[in-house]
Amino acid sequence: MNEDLERSEYLRLRNIIYKGKDIEPGLLPPGSKTISEEDAERIYESNTSWSQSPNIAGFGAGPRINDDLDATEEPGEWVLRVYVKEVFDPPSENPFPVPEKIVVPSVGFKRDEFFLQEVEIGDLRLIVRPKLDCPKAQTDPWAAHRNPLGPGTFIGIIDPISYSGTLGCFVKSTVGPAKKYLLSNSHVIANYGKAAQGTVVNQPALWTNYGVAELSNAYPVEAGKPSQIDAAVAEMFSDITFANTFLNLGAINGVSNKLYEGQEVIKSGATSEITCGQVLETDAIVIFDWPDQIGFGKPTHFENQILVKSSSQNEPFSQAGDSGSLLMTRTLQALGLLMGETDLEGHKKPKHPVSVCNNIKIVLEKMKLELL
Repeated sequence: MNEDLERSEYLRLRNIIYKGKDIEPGLLPPGSKTISEEDAERIYESNTSWSQSPNIAGFGAGPRINDDLDATEEPGEWVLRVYVKEVFDPPSENPFPVPEKIVVPSVGFKRDEFFLQEVEIGDLRLIVRPKLDCPKAQTDPWAAHRNPLGPGTFIGIIDPISYSGTLGCFVKSTVGPAKKYLLSNSHVIANYGKAAQGTVVNQPALWTNYGVAELSNAYPVEAGKPSQIDAAVAEMFSDITFANTFLNLGAINGVSNKLYEGQEVIKSGATSEITCGQVLETDAIVIFDWPDQIGFGKPTHFENQILVKSSSQNEPFSQAGDSGSLLMTRTLQALGLLMGETDLEGHKKPKHPVSVCNNIKIVLEKMKLELL
């Protein structure tokens, strides 16, 4: 079986395990037929004992990887990647064990046996800083007030308490008047979509906060319902000068047309500044707690996510306050918008934490934006 067909088969199984239905007919490989709703539901129900467990952090598909999150020496074997908060040792201690393989009846797949691999990534969290005022602002250029304003710096709101993260980049609308905006996460500059339109977005400094924009739009995310992006834009104030140029890196070089596993990537975040990493997965489904209308977090699936691991053995790719950072190629072409990471303050710290990024093409398309 060729690699494209292998990938398609595992993505179809992932879709059924995740939500009980096959992928859209238009996405099926040539010669394949849609799996009936009844057969898909039967496969789904027979695997819920482990797929719905509280230890599940997400799902993916790709070649089998090792403990360092690298492809094995013989990457030909594809697996359904089951991202978990913790791999139990010994496995017998896991109350919801993930099977090593699934056998499915001949109902539309080109194969009847699928292999699974547990991949430990820890608890995932949305990485916002709880305070807007930044004690680093006196000495750290990433946190200090910048003129012209550039991506990679701290921004935030007060609604009614302080939140802060990272300014991803500057964009403009593709419909109507070509207004100019800054782009970041909804949970950074829109309080998870709950902040009022017109809320002032500030750039923090040591003793004060400089208003630079006002909230225009946050992409709606409903707690407990599948989503793809965590994004919001704020219209720039007319007296603020700005440029899509990163400190110590240079100007953004458009949007990349290439995204693949193992790709070398970079980001500039307000907390951890410039870090390098590799793409672990290009199309993952991951689970974050997203607050409902009264503030209680509900497990919410985010689809089409890019997973990134750090190139450093000692430092993670991102930390609290890096939310909103632009994920880029080494040539500064945009790939994604960073939204979350492994919780390194949790009870279980995996060997290799990951960072989660929205696909920038999906962000721009859904928000009707383009880079400046």
